Amino acid sequence: MRVLAPSQPRFWYTLCAVLGVIGLSAIAPYFLPQGLQVLLIALPPILLVVALAVRHLEVCLVALVITAVTVPIDIGTGTQTNIPFPLLAVPAMLALWALDMLRQRKLVVQRSPGTWPSLSLMGLSLVLWIASVAFWDVQVPVAPNRTWVQIGQMAIFLLSPALFLLAANCIREERWLRYITYATIGVGLLAVTNAILLYDLRMLPAYYFVGTTGFFGPWIVALAYGQLLFNHRLHAVLRLGCVLAMAGWMYWAWFHATNWLSGWVPFAVALAVITWLRSRRAALALLLVLVLLSADAKTFIVATFVDPEIRGGSSRRPQIWQGALEIGSQSPFIGLGPANYMYYYRAYDPQEAIVSHNNYVDVFNQFGIIGLALVLWFLWDVGRAGRQLWPRCPPGGFSRAYTASCLGGLVGITIGMMLGDWFLPYVYNIGLGGFRHSLYAWLFLGGLVSLHALQSQMHSAAPHGAEH
Repeated sequence: MRVLAPSQPRFWYTLCAVLGVIGLSAIAPYFLPQGLQVLLIALPPILLVVALAVRHLEVCLVALVITAVTVPIDIGTGTQTNIPFPLLAVPAMLALWALDMLRQRKLVVQRSPGTWPSLSLMGLSLVLWIASVAFWDVQVPVAPNRTWVQIGQMAIFLLSPALFLLAANCIREERWLRYITYATIGVGLLAVTNAILLYDLRMLPAYYFVGTTGFFGPWIVALAYGQLLFNHRLHAVLRLGCVLAMAGWMYWAWFHATNWLSGWVPFAVALAVITWLRSRRAALALLLVLVLLSADAKTFIVATFVDPEIRGGSSRRPQIWQGALEIGSQSPFIGLGPANYMYYYRAYDPQEAIVSHNNYVDVFNQFGIIGLALVLWFLWDVGRAGRQLWPRCPPGGFSRAYTASCLGGLVGITIGMMLGDWFLPYVYNIGLGGFRHSLYAWLFLGGLVSLHALQSQMHSAAPHGAEH
């Protein structure tokens, strides 16, 4: 353990800082208001946490996956939309990352998979935001809150890829990925247990979770299933937790989410992909069984899946997409700007104005073909990195299980984006609160790219001809 010696200048700087804080705390009651006194008392632990976070930014990521759905703090804006806690926490983490780079005198971002499409999407969204205001259609009324709505939507498009870059660049050891993964599975187990107690057993839980819709459940299932199938070194307690978390969320999807496609399709797709990675024969056998069973269970399937979808309006999805695309086609290359297509929709076709419930359509309407191409490039680039990483991961370990989970989750996202705005939330649909669960996708995909970099370093450092 390294200890500062009295001969070192940093020793005296640290001693003066500590004595200064203690002295101010002692005399604070005599000249400071009560609010500032509380702030001063809280200053030492805050500085300690900041110092730890600057040294180990991964701690912030572990805290984020835990607090995103457990800390129900929203900042009021005086409107119907509040700012969720994670939307404020991520900028703070980015500031700590910047401080860490300044401390190391290394202001660079690694050229890893997904970096260029992420940076391009962030830059493009800023440029097109300005363009959308400059070329606003005079026949479309300007809503009083337009600027604030656009800022909220821009926060989603800027902070989501920024969180991906943070995870891809700051996770420097595999053990932090393990902490993040197991912490997420643990929170997911508590959340689904909480939901079952509340809605099925009619028991009032001790705590209410927030933001556990969207892709949160599929990510829990994908992470747990991947660990169970591929991590042969998984501790018995963690294995039990994975089983319970997966069983709980599959139960929830079957009994509570089969009435809407986006509630169960991502689960099925992620499970199918992870099973395929484990055994193609098993995946094909599972598909064959489902096909054979479907022939004898047509009535059950129609009653369970088809009828609820029709009642919920999902049969109108193609019509809704067509209407939204017609509005977006007014500016097909650069889009109508962040959050703006609903203003245009209400102006030109108020009777049919409805959100698309499709992330691809949302991105096209807001940032045109260019923005949609960048999102597709990002998904393809990260997927390619995962496919390259798969054969490099040692069998039976955590890295192979994590890679399988992320590949399954990525394909689930790619399909699920057609059914809802779970990846890049739209302010006029699920709102800013959707960032609570959409952040998990960006964080885990960033972790996949980080693992890709770690495995590449190990591969290049190993002697030629050695087994990996």
